[in-house]
Amino acid sequence: MTKSKWSILFVMGMAVGALCGIALAKNPTNAGPEDAPIRFPLPPPRPLSAEEELQTFKVADGFEIQLVASEPLVEDPIALSFDGDGRMWVAEMRGYMHDIEGKGEDQPLGRIKILSDTDGDGRMDRASIFLDGLLMPRGVMVWRDGAIVAEPPNLVFWRDSDGDGKADEKTIIANTYGTRGGQPEHMANCPTFAMDNWIYSASHNMRFRMVGGKWVSETTRARGQWGLSQDDLGRLYYNYNSDLLRADHVPAQYLARNPNFLAAGGVNVKLMADQSVWPSHQTPGVNRGYSPGTLRDDGTLKSVTATCAPGVYRGDLFGAEFRGNVFIPEPSANLIKRVIVDDADGMLSARNAYKNTEFWTSTDERFRPVNCYTGPDGALYVVDLYRGVLQHKAYLTNYLIKNILDRNLEQPVNRGRIWRVAPKGARAAMVKVQRDPALLEHTNGWVRDCAQRMMVERPDAKVARQLEKMVGGSKNAAARLHALWTLQGMGKMESGIALAALGDSDA
Repeated sequence: MTKSKWSILFVMGMAVGALCGIALAKNPTNAGPEDAPIRFPLPPPRPLSAEEELQTFKVADGFEIQLVASEPLVEDPIALSFDGDGRMWVAEMRGYMHDIEGKGEDQPLGRIKILSDTDGDGRMDRASIFLDGLLMPRGVMVWRDGAIVAEPPNLVFWRDSDGDGKADEKTIIANTYGTRGGQPEHMANCPTFAMDNWIYSASHNMRFRMVGGKWVSETTRARGQWGLSQDDLGRLYYNYNSDLLRADHVPAQYLARNPNFLAAGGVNVKLMADQSVWPSHQTPGVNRGYSPGTLRDDGTLKSVTATCAPGVYRGDLFGAEFRGNVFIPEPSANLIKRVIVDDADGMLSARNAYKNTEFWTSTDERFRPVNCYTGPDGALYVVDLYRGVLQHKAYLTNYLIKNILDRNLEQPVNRGRIWRVAPKGARAAMVKVQRDPALLEHTNGWVRDCAQRMMVERPDAKVARQLEKMVGGSKNAAARLHALWTLQGMGKMESGIALAALGDSDA
């Protein structure tokens, strides 16, 4: 056989191999039409620097967006957790979807990184690696002298025993936390410390806490897909990628105590009927963009398709009308929605804060907000994965594969940004948190949560006596509630205290 024929066969084999690879890297049961035309075709978007991306943002009147961190200081961020010193612990999923075949996902590229703002200007300027060599980590939560890290199939407490800023002691909390590697869309993620002293996760039916120096677990209901939050009363909020917001009206364990009566209401309550979104630019690159009704006539996404990580705003910086609002990322539409939650005698419902527009939009197709948090300074912090490929290979459609390849969206990877949203002119002023019961009176819910967690981590008899006085003496209902739960978490709750609290003037 001649050299030219070998060359032709080689090229043909490479092409067939590439096509076979694409055929494997997509939804095996619902990949859509084989060759659907791209609707509203657009030229390949240019990857932007963080400063350029900032210019594509439009935010609600009275607010401004500030850059907190970007590559190379942080790469592929998917979740974060603040510690009592205001440092930011970030989970980096650096192996995620380097191309449509999922290249990188079998490599231990993930990290937990600690970001610090050494000069107090609100922008992180120093990064250190707390832990590396992780395979597709799914979350991080500060705990004692280290962090709880979600790396399926394990949920692990990694301790820094010698104070050098690096993990050196490993305690497995659970080894049934999802499966190793695999797609992240329907697997346990984002461990979150709740007011009842249990650690909950999205998309997982177990909860965890430390009792008497040992980790214990308990069955609970699985909640949502990605991300988890709570309000000032400790009610949990979550969502699904095509359902903006759900919540538990009451703690799920109370509905499961009687095996002969399985209550159907009160948990996993859908709070919104309206699932519409209003992007600020055409969004043809969504997984079901070929399907009638997915895109409007102007090329914008009509209803949510990648909703995740609702963040209840509990800060003291935005104003009273924002307290208890929920900010919800829609990364496929490159936006963050604000919804107002109404509470009528414990029954929750939610509605869009704006008509035919959103709190925050971007015209940059690589703006991928995937988590929202209230920060120590009362601002809203947003994790931006920043990449062209968002959908995991397990669910890619032929339409989206075509859009990704035609528009050069596979690269670059290993970028990422973290943004701060605040009223115009409001500068960052981080609150340092200690094991101080007085901080349970703070107007920022994050500060109260952090103070409670730190007191529960290291029970102290003197602190317990202060908390007992707060239960009966504080004029702040939120402080009294936190004090009760903190006592319970410390193992210091006396029956008399609990019985007296039943007569509290605030329901």
